[in-house]
Amino acid sequence: MSRIVILVGSMRKGGNTDLLVHSFADGASKNNIVELVSVADYAE
Repeated sequence: MSRIVILVGSMRKGGNTDLLVHSFADGASKNNIVELVSVADYAE
Protein backbone atom coordinates (compact mmCIF):
# COMPACT_ATOMS: atom_id res chain seq x y z
CA MET A 1 0.00 0.00 0.00
CA SER A 2 1.31 3.42 -0.99
CA ARG A 3 0.46 6.95 0.03
CA ILE A 4 -0.56 9.24 -2.86
CA VAL A 5 -0.87 13.02 -2.59
CA ILE A 6 -2.75 14.71 -5.43
CA LEU A 7 -2.20 18.45 -5.87
CA VAL A 8 -5.09 20.10 -7.69
CA GLY A 9 -4.14 23.42 -9.30
CA SER A 10 -7.58 24.38 -10.61
CA MET A 11 -9.56 27.11 -8.86
CA ARG A 12 -12.90 25.78 -10.15
CA LYS A 13 -14.49 23.24 -7.84
CA GLY A 14 -16.78 20.93 -9.78
CA GLY A 15 -15.04 21.67 -13.09
CA ASN A 16 -13.54 19.14 -15.50
CA THR A 17 -10.17 18.96 -13.72
CA ASP A 18 -11.88 18.45 -10.36
CA LEU A 19 -14.05 15.64 -11.76
CA LEU A 20 -11.02 13.95 -13.34
CA VAL A 21 -9.00 14.17 -10.13
CA HIS A 22 -11.82 12.73 -8.03
CA SER A 23 -12.31 9.89 -10.52
CA PHE A 24 -8.60 9.04 -10.34
CA ALA A 25 -8.63 9.29 -6.52
CA ASP A 26 -11.62 6.93 -6.28
CA GLY A 27 -9.80 4.30 -8.31
CA ALA A 28 -6.47 4.78 -6.55
CA SER A 29 -8.01 4.65 -3.06
CA LYS A 30 -8.91 0.97 -3.48
CA ASN A 31 -5.30 -0.09 -2.81
CA ASN A 32 -3.67 3.11 -1.54
CA ILE A 33 -4.05 5.97 0.89
CA VAL A 34 -5.03 9.05 -1.14
CA GLU A 35 -4.97 12.68 -0.01
CA LEU A 36 -6.27 15.57 -2.14
CA VAL A 37 -4.82 19.06 -1.72
CA SER A 38 -6.60 21.79 -3.68
CA VAL A 39 -5.42 25.37 -4.19
CA ALA A 40 -9.08 26.43 -4.17
CA ASP A 41 -9.17 25.63 -0.44
CA TYR A 42 -6.34 28.10 0.20
CA ALA A 43 -7.39 30.94 -2.13
CA GLU A 44 -8.65 34.18 -0.71
